Formats: sequence, structure tokens, C-alpha cells
Amino acid sequence: MREKRSAVEREFIVIGEAASMLARFSPERFNRLSDGRKAIGLRNILTHNYASVDHETI
Repeated sequence: MREKRSAVEREFIVIGEAASMLARFSPERFNRLSDGRKAIGLRNILTHNYASVDHETI
């Protein structure tokens, strides 16, 4: 179970990083994402505030 959770969290980090890059380099495309800001926010939590992550929710 831990490996699966780690893999899913890693994918969310990658998605959030991609959304962040899209926002920076192509804002008009980024604005078409319905939850782009949420993806970036989740990436930031997973990367910088790991102790607060509810692994069951992820």
C-alpha cells in the first residue's frame, strides 16, 4: 500500500509542477484548466508541507 500511495503522490507532484510551468509559459492555456490552481496547491503541500498530508485522502 505504501508503494502505491507514494506513486500516486509523485504523480500529483508531477501534475502540479506541469500546471505551474503551463501557468508561467502559457497563461492562456493554463486558464482553460478548471482546477489548475488546486493542482499547484496540492503539489506545494506534498512537496513542502508533507507532515500535514492526510495520506488516506490522497
